[in-house]
Amino acid sequence: MKRTLINTITLSSSILLVACGGGGSGDGATQDSNPPTSTSPTVLIGSIIDSPIQNIQFKTSSNREGTTDNNGEFEFEENDTVVFSIGNIEFEAIDAKQGLTPLELFGTGNLEDRRVINFTRFIQTLDDDGDISLAITITERAASAVETSSLVLSDFDSEPADFSASEKVQNLLTELNLSELVSIDNANTHFSESLRSSDIIDTDDDGSPNKNDTDDDNDGIEDQHDEHPYDEQASGDFDGDGIDNIDDNDDDNDGTDDSADDFPFDGSETTDSDGDSIGDNADTDDDNDGFSDDIDEFPYDPDKSGDVDGDGIDNLSDDDDDGDGVLDINDQFPLDGSETEDFDSDGIGDNADTDDDNDNIIDSEDRLYVTGQRDSYLQEETIKLTAKGFDPNFEIALESDGWHIQFYTYSVEEPGNYLTEYVNGGAYNANFDAFSKLWTIEYWAPRKPGNYRTELSLYCSMSPSACESFPYEEVKQNIFFASTCEQEPCTYEPLPARGNYVTNTATSSVQPGFAQKNDGSLIAIYSVNSEFSTLSTESLDGGATWEDKATLPERVYGDPSIIETAGGSLIFAALCNGGGGVCLYSSSDGSLWSKQDISPLLNFERCTTSECTEEITADSIIQLSNGSYAISYSHRLEEGNEIKYDVFVSSSEDLQNWSSPVQVSNGPGWEYSSSLLQTETGKFYIAYRSNDSQTTTVAASDDLADWSQRFTLGSYNYGSNPTLVEISGKPTVFYARNFNLYYSYLMSSGTFSDPSIVADQIPFGPDVKLLQNGKLGIIYEMDLNNQRDIFYEELDAPPVDG
Repeated sequence: MKRTLINTITLSSSILLVACGGGGSGDGATQDSNPPTSTSPTVLIGSIIDSPIQNIQFKTSSNREGTTDNNGEFEFEENDTVVFSIGNIEFEAIDAKQGLTPLELFGTGNLEDRRVINFTRFIQTLDDDGDISLAITITERAASAVETSSLVLSDFDSEPADFSASEKVQNLLTELNLSELVSIDNANTHFSESLRSSDIIDTDDDGSPNKNDTDDDNDGIEDQHDEHPYDEQASGDFDGDGIDNIDDNDDDNDGTDDSADDFPFDGSETTDSDGDSIGDNADTDDDNDGFSDDIDEFPYDPDKSGDVDGDGIDNLSDDDDDGDGVLDINDQFPLDGSETEDFDSDGIGDNADTDDDNDNIIDSEDRLYVTGQRDSYLQEETIKLTAKGFDPNFEIALESDGWHIQFYTYSVEEPGNYLTEYVNGGAYNANFDAFSKLWTIEYWAPRKPGNYRTELSLYCSMSPSACESFPYEEVKQNIFFASTCEQEPCTYEPLPARGNYVTNTATSSVQPGFAQKNDGSLIAIYSVNSEFSTLSTESLDGGATWEDKATLPERVYGDPSIIETAGGSLIFAALCNGGGGVCLYSSSDGSLWSKQDISPLLNFERCTTSECTEEITADSIIQLSNGSYAISYSHRLEEGNEIKYDVFVSSSEDLQNWSSPVQVSNGPGWEYSSSLLQTETGKFYIAYRSNDSQTTTVAASDDLADWSQRFTLGSYNYGSNPTLVEISGKPTVFYARNFNLYYSYLMSSGTFSDPSIVADQIPFGPDVKLLQNGKLGIIYEMDLNNQRDIFYEELDAPPVDG
C-alpha cells in the first residue's frame, strides 16, 4: 500500500492519564502570571489519559499551571506546549491538545516501547484504591513517595525487568506498602483498551476520535489488519515477504495488486461480485439472486439463472421452478420435481427417504413421525416439536376424522409419574394444522434440571368419527432430552407450599381423609398410586409435621371417611378392593387395621331382572349421639341402556346389624357422593351431588327415614364431593370448584346462603373438619413441583350469620 504521511504526533497506547478529583486543578486554581489584557486568550481543555489521572502537575508555555482534576483535565491555550511532572520526574515539553497519552509523553507510537510499558505500570500502581477502571488518583502520599524514591525521567528508559527491580522502584513500593508494580500484561491491556474506546483521544488528529476511527494512525492500513495501530511508520508484514504492509502493493501475496483486490489481507479471495462481503470463492451465490452457483446457469448475473422446468420462464420469475405443482415457497426442493418435503431436514426428500423422522424406525412400520427435538434445553426454554400421524392404513391421520395427539413428560429417574406442571399449565394437547396436516407440540423444559422423556400418543378421541373404524388404536413415540443451564451447577428452587406437607415424595399420594382425636392429635389416611398401597399417618403438633404409622394390608379405594368413636377407636368407610361395596376399616390406635365388608349386611337388592346390574360404594360414616352409627352410600343401577345413581342411608347399633336402606335422593338422573351429619339438635343432614341439575343438594331428616325436606345450592354450584360440617349450630356445606373452596350454610330463613369462597387455589375437594380450637382443618391432594402430595392446613371458620 501507499504510505500516508502524517505531520502530527501519533498517540498509541492503552493508558490515558485523567484526574479523579473535582475542580479544574488540584490547588484550587490555575496559576497565570500574565495580567489580563483587553483581549482574553481562548482557554482550551485537554486531558491526559490511561484512565483519567488526577493530581499530575502541569505547566504550559502560556504559563498556565496546576494539577489535573478528577477528569484528568488541564487548561491550555492555542499553540501551547505542556510539561507534566510527578515528584522529581519532569517530562519533556509536548504539544498540548485535547487528548494526550503516555505515547505522546515519550514521542512514540509503539505500544511496546519500554518507556511506555514502564510508565503505564508505574502510573497505575500509584492509584490510591487499586481500581483504575474509571480513574487513576495520585494522592499527596503517593506524590511524596515518588519524590522520596528519587525516580527521574531517564529511569523509564530501561528494560521492564530492570526497571521493576531497581532500587528506586523498590523504595517507592516500600513507601506505598506495596510488594510489586502492576504486571506488564495488565498494564498494557488496560492502556490498549483506553486507546481503542476513548472518545477524547484522536491519535492521527483527523477529527475522528479513536472510538469511531477505523484507521487510528492514518497509515492506510485499517486497525483490524494493523499490528501497530497507533504508529504511522509501521503496520506489520502480513505475507511475511519482508515488506511492511504500508509499502507493500500486494499485502496477501496472492498476485493481485491491493488496489484491485477486494480482500487485500486474504490470500484465498480477491473479488466480491455481489458486494455481500463474502469472497466469491467462499460465496455459494455470487450474484445474490437466490440461486446457488452450482445450479445457477448464470452465477454472476443477478437478472437470470436459467429455466429448470423448460417452461420458458426464468427461475427468477417462475413460481414453480421444477413444475411439480407445488409452489416454490412451499417446496423444500424447488428445483427437484421428484421431491417437495424433508420432514427431518436431513437433506433427503421424503419420497427417497426411508426414515422420514430419523428415529431408526422405517416408514413402512412407523405411524407417528416426530421432528424438531434437541438433546438438551435450558430450564424453561420453549420446546417445539412437529408431528405427522397415520392411521393403520397409513393414510394421514386428520383431526377432522377424530384423531388426536396428546403428550406427557416424565422424569427418567421417576418414570411412573408424569410431570404435573404441564397438565396444570394446559400443555398436553397437540395442535393440528389442516393446511400442512401436521401437529405442533409446544411446551417448555422443566424448571428442575435433569433427564426427561416426553411420550406422544396418537389415538382416536372422538365418537362418532371416521377413526372409530379402528377401535383401541393408539401409537406412541418417545423423545428424550435434558433440562440444563448455561453454567453448571444448575440451580432449582421448589415452589413453596401453601399448607403443611403430609407427604413429600416423588410417588403420587392421593385420596386423603382425616379426623381429630379426642386428645387433639390428628390421624389421616391416604393412598400411594405408584405403590398400590394405603397408609395411616399421624400429627402430634396440630398438622405441622406428620409421621406415617402403618401401611394397611391392602390398597383402599375411594375417599376415606374417618371418625374416632366414643370408645377411642378409629373407623373409616371406603370402597372394597377397587370394586363396589362398602367396607369398614377399624383400628384401636391407627397402627393395626382390620377390614369388614358390610355390603352383604345391608340387605341391598334393587335388580328385578337378569339384565340388571348394581353396586354400592361407601360415602361417609358418623357416630350418632346415642352411640349408634349411620353410613351413607351411593347405589349404581344399570338396566338396558339406562344408568341411575342414588344416595342411601343405613344405621346400626353394633356395625353388624344394619337397618334397611333408605333412599335419600329422588332426582331423575345421577345423584351420588354424599356426606352425612348429625347436628347438636339431633337433626340429620346429608349433602350430595346432583349431576343432571349441576347442583349440590342437601336433604334433612329427623329420624334417618324421612328425607323429604330438601335444599339446593342453586344452579352451577356443583363441584367436588361435598362435606358437611356444623359451625355455630348451623349445617355448612363445603365443596371445591374452579380451584376455589366454597361454603354455604343453612340460614335462619330456612334456606342455604349463596356460596362464598373460603379459600382459593384448592385444586381438589378437601376433607373438611371443625377442630377443637374452633378453626377448620382441611386436608387435600395437590400437584406441586411435579409431585402430587397431600397437604394439611388450618383456616379460620367462615362467618355463618343470618
